[in-house]
Amino acid sequence: YGAIKEPGRRQGSVARWGQALRNQLSFPVGPERMLRPWFKRQARGMLKRYAPDVVMATSSPYYTLWLGSLVARQGGLPLVLDLRDPWSLNFLQGRKPARVRRREAAIEKALLSGADRVVFTSEGTASAYRTLYPELSTIRTITNSYDPVERPEDVPISGEGRRLVHFGKCYGPRRLALLLQAMASLRKQGVAGGEALTLVNLGQPNADDVS
Repeated sequence: YGAIKEPGRRQGSVARWGQALRNQLSFPVGPERMLRPWFKRQARGMLKRYAPDVVMATSSPYYTLWLGSLVARQGGLPLVLDLRDPWSLNFLQGRKPARVRRREAAIEKALLSGADRVVFTSEGTASAYRTLYPELSTIRTITNSYDPVERPEDVPISGEGRRLVHFGKCYGPRRLALLLQAMASLRKQGVAGGEALTLVNLGQPNADDVS
């Protein structure tokens, strides 16, 4: 429901140790929170200049949710938190030390509880968060889409069969390789319909998938 780990390239020992060290030294939510006094001064100026009716903060990065909450409280405004990916339920959280995960989970709960609306891009993610925070009645689902005038041109596909369409970005360890291997396996085994499967990628692939 948003971020599921897939196989990727194995890192070298130096890269793994470097990543592990960065994870252990990570600051809950992000080092940007250390700039709170500066953010508050900037928020006062923006509130006076733009006079907004509502504050909407989108993530990731997750510190933007904290920042949006800070601005909303400062201006006495309604707050909408838009999570493009899960936070505490994201597989990437597993890389962080337990102390950081616990602190971020507490901050996430406080931020979501203080928001007037909490928006997710899939019903699966929204349902998972309703289970995690059953006391919240502010969770809504608004799926990814685009304005009709920006509709991409149809991708011509020859032949019959099923189309598998992928939107989004393959970042970190996320790749299309597993899906491509499965499609190739179906064709090799002669499974009915396997030869008629077509993958249409409308997002950003991992470089390894197209090399």
